Amino acid sequence: MKADLHFHSKYSDGLFLPEELVKMAKNKGLEMIALTDHDTFEGVDDFMKATKANDIIGIPAIEIDFTDDSLGFKSELLGYFPDGNFDETRNYIAYFQRLRRKIAELSIQKARRIFGLQELDITELLENKVGTKGMSSVYSKISLTKPDIFSYFNYKKIPHNYRDYQHFKSDFFSDVEFVELSAKPSFTKCIELINLDGGYAVLAHPAYQFKKDIAEIYKHQAEYKEKLLVAKNIGLWGIEMHSYENMDEANALNRIFYQIANDCELNVTYGSDFHGENNRNMRQLGCLTGDFFGFKK
Repeated sequence: MKADLHFHSKYSDGLFLPEELVKMAKNKGLEMIALTDHDTFEGVDDFMKATKANDIIGIPAIEIDFTDDSLGFKSELLGYFPDGNFDETRNYIAYFQRLRRKIAELSIQKARRIFGLQELDITELLENKVGTKGMSSVYSKISLTKPDIFSYFNYKKIPHNYRDYQHFKSDFFSDVEFVELSAKPSFTKCIELINLDGGYAVLAHPAYQFKKDIAEIYKHQAEYKEKLLVAKNIGLWGIEMHSYENMDEANALNRIFYQIANDCELNVTYGSDFHGENNRNMRQLGCLTGDFFGFKK
């Protein structure tokens, strides 16, 4: 089955609405697709309506930015819910969404204070993120991130003197109030709840854990497999074959992780991680697909 199971809409950090993505997928001949917005299910209803209207298999899904103190995974977790039930996972993630919104609100308050710019506004931040005016009805549902805040400050031409996002992130959010609000979902808890909802937990873009360094992957492969087997016992279902920054690189990395998945008897999914035309890199919707046989326990 030709499937792209990893891409994003305007509800997180993509450039297109869910229904627009479905039409694009249909035109590319995809048979199964999953909208995996960061830490939010808010676009799922529109996405599923559009897949039904376009006669394409749609899977409710999410990508979760987690923390993992026990196994040391440094990635994101994809959760797939082909039966359409994700209440437990959604309730858990909603708490962290509220924390992110609070960080954005406090960031604007801090910027008003230190830069003297009282016109800074959370609604304008959301307009800047979405890139389309007249969508105020969805603003309360949008998942906000620290990069969104940095992008908004640059849009407003704030003289912050931060050389890049990483410098901004490490300095601007160093206040205690931000640190306390920056908690992330637990890897183990996420897998537990995904399975409780009858879903499937998949480790996203695994090569990023090794900074895509093939020598490092081979060096730590045995230890990594041991950790994967522990995660499998917790409920991890699979590993993603990812598009990375270009297809030559993706093919080389995915060959390694495909074998690792087989060695650990884990399933594999395929995802473009498409965010939008000319957004961040040249990944296109449907650029990475494989023989996917569906979600089965």
